Amino acid sequence: WRPSYKTMNPAQVVKHFNLAANAALNPAVRANPAACVLGLAKCCQSWNGAFLGTSIFIAGTARSTREPVLGTGFSSLFLNDVTLIRAGWEDFNYNNPIWQDYLQPRYPNVNWADEDTRQAVAEAFDDKLTKEWIRLYERQVGTSYAANEIYSNYRFDFGTGSSLTDILEDASEVEGALLGLSYGVMALLIVLSLGNYFGALVKCCSDPVEAQLAMVNSHGILGLLGLGVIAISSVAGIGFSSYVQITLNGLTINLVPFVSLGLGIDDMFVLAHTMTALNDRQRSVKDNMAAILTLAGPSVCLTSIANAAAFILIYTVPVGAIRQLVLVLMISVLTNLIFLFLIFVPLMVMDLRRNHANRMDLVFVKAPSVDKASTSEESKTLMAKFIDKIYAPLLSNIIVKAVIICLFAVFFALTLWNGIVNTKQGLRTSDIALRDTYQRDLAELTENVIPIQKSNLILVSRNYDFSDNRSQQRILDILDALGPSPWIVNGTRVHDLNYLSNSSSSLLSFYGSTRAANMTVPGCLNASVSTLIAPPMCYARIFPQWYALIGVAFAPYFYCQDPQRVRVSCSSPTATLQVARTNYYIDHLLDHQSHIDAITDVRKRVDPLSDGNVEAYSIGYIFYFWEQYFDIEITLIAAIGYGLLGVFVITFIFQVNPWLSIIVCLVILMIDIELIGLMRPMGVNLNAISVANLVISIGMAVEFTAHYARAFLLAPGDRNERMKLALHEMLQPMINGALSTIIALSVLSLAKFPFFRRYYALTFVVMVLVAFVNGLILLPVVLSLIGPPPVSSSESSGTYFMKSDVPLDGNGARNGSSVQMKKMNSTASTSAEKELLH
Repeated sequence: WRPSYKTMNPAQVVKHFNLAANAALNPAVRANPAACVLGLAKCCQSWNGAFLGTSIFIAGTARSTREPVLGTGFSSLFLNDVTLIRAGWEDFNYNNPIWQDYLQPRYPNVNWADEDTRQAVAEAFDDKLTKEWIRLYERQVGTSYAANEIYSNYRFDFGTGSSLTDILEDASEVEGALLGLSYGVMALLIVLSLGNYFGALVKCCSDPVEAQLAMVNSHGILGLLGLGVIAISSVAGIGFSSYVQITLNGLTINLVPFVSLGLGIDDMFVLAHTMTALNDRQRSVKDNMAAILTLAGPSVCLTSIANAAAFILIYTVPVGAIRQLVLVLMISVLTNLIFLFLIFVPLMVMDLRRNHANRMDLVFVKAPSVDKASTSEESKTLMAKFIDKIYAPLLSNIIVKAVIICLFAVFFALTLWNGIVNTKQGLRTSDIALRDTYQRDLAELTENVIPIQKSNLILVSRNYDFSDNRSQQRILDILDALGPSPWIVNGTRVHDLNYLSNSSSSLLSFYGSTRAANMTVPGCLNASVSTLIAPPMCYARIFPQWYALIGVAFAPYFYCQDPQRVRVSCSSPTATLQVARTNYYIDHLLDHQSHIDAITDVRKRVDPLSDGNVEAYSIGYIFYFWEQYFDIEITLIAAIGYGLLGVFVITFIFQVNPWLSIIVCLVILMIDIELIGLMRPMGVNLNAISVANLVISIGMAVEFTAHYARAFLLAPGDRNERMKLALHEMLQPMINGALSTIIALSVLSLAKFPFFRRYYALTFVVMVLVAFVNGLILLPVVLSLIGPPPVSSSESSGTYFMKSDVPLDGNGARNGSSVQMKKMNSTASTSAEKELLH
């Protein structure tokens, strides 16, 4: 309601500002100082603000070199050399009462009292703004940045409050098509592993009877149902986690299904493989299931409970993201165990009944019964022949053992050295964002051209009010300490950005200009004219006056409460200011170490000044994402240490053999150290995500070590013979589990985000490979040399092991329990064996 200042003479300008001062007499403004902002009263709004260094929003090139001049202001740069200008603003938080008061009269039918509604509106505004700005970023037709338009030679880059969150969510999200393809590949591999469809197809013309018998002994449908059970249990685990109020972030939701699948599929293969090996059609289905669960049940329980114990102990690590992840992992592992025994085991019973009824897999048609015996050698599977003829003899050779131990020792030493010397920390926004997106381009600008980030100094009054002199002085002391920091842009003028300090719009500045008028107020009578601190009574009097005239500009940075400690608008007559925020800008953030040094310097200056009256917190982008690196090595060591402790305790409880538990834990520790050493070659840095992956690797390693270790402990004979028997029991299911998991994860390498390909797909594939190689090559050799003796006959009553030279009967089933099972207590009577079997 005024003309341009350019058309006004000095007298008119003075008159205008007199009118502006008198606007405070408007009754509507006195009743609600935010009335101007809310549009409820006519007010004179004038510019006020604080000095910001030009390096915050201007960059350019030097005339002589035409090289970029980072953070260069007008003092050393001609205007036509400016190549980048940055601007920004802050919206009111949707929980700020002013935000709600502004929208309530405009949209009265909306339930603004509901926080979810307010959040949805704020996010919708952000989304709409992003869509409009993307048009400028992409130079779309109809915008001023399109070809041949006024700004066609300029580039528009932008970011909003949700930009970083969107990056993290997009990068961690599994693409639906890839997820479906991954599960499809795994299903195919399960069918090939447990089904005899290919063999039946080959024999269908030459020997139809053999083809039908192959279908009878096929278990492909059971494997597919097992995959479905594990998938459902993964969803159930996440659902239950949500039900018990565990926070689910993008990292958790996207990691847990794959980890749960990888762990569950190994246990499913152990159960299914044991069933195919021990199925004796001369015994009842009940007797067969008793034998199967006697052998495989404790092994599956051991690995699942050991994983759960490891995850729950890792919860003691005080890192929120890791705590959330391990809680959900623990629930998912236990859910897998429950679903396997309550759903998959009954499905195994049904499949055994089909097999005993001589019905073919897939089609369920009854096949003819033929008495056709085969020799022991003919009945062996390819895997059994491989173990008997090649693998077990090879690992039994003392020279081969020495070579394997030397090779693993060299590999471990190299990865240990590489992990200590070459592992890098950090994860920049540009490392996550997809190339040719507005988030990536903005990240590269802020990281390389204007390496400045806004941070916040949060001041909290523990007395729910800053009016006392001690609190005011403490705020000024904190600003004085922060000002000289070499990392802060124009640090000595950081006072200008605080509501209390010495800027022209501050509360104390207002107090100084109105002190004479307030001298008659009780409590202000003895106020020293020279002091910068307002006495409590004066503070309480002038705060609403200042807020009505100038202070409303600080409204987004305030948190006010009424006497009942309920948040209210700071314009309320009974409001007291409890929390105030001050912005400042950190410069020279060119690399990972500069972020660490800047945080260290700010913390050193601010933290010691917090006391019982005023507490100060520095937060912001660099604090959120870089403070993790101050103790990330300790976090990693603690997570691995607690995980190994959980594995040791549970394996000892199940096996009552401390030496075997120590060996298993040492091999798992080797696996984790080797993975750390391989991070740099994979392009993976040490950060919260990679630490979470290393936590998960403990679970993967348990699957490839504990199963075999238990089989070795229970096997009879000398160490080499026990190594061979344990390989017969566990090599096939471990290969099936590892292969299916690796190939399924390899599909995810097609994801569009390089971040996802490195930190998830590649890392998990390497994780499974390293765990498999250590668990099925190194561990058998170590146990064959220094493994514990077998359990005594009294402890192993009723424990059975598969022999590799068991003949099949004409129907393809194992021929007799006395041949098919090797009992550790060979002197037990037949009746006793039968009783124990039941």
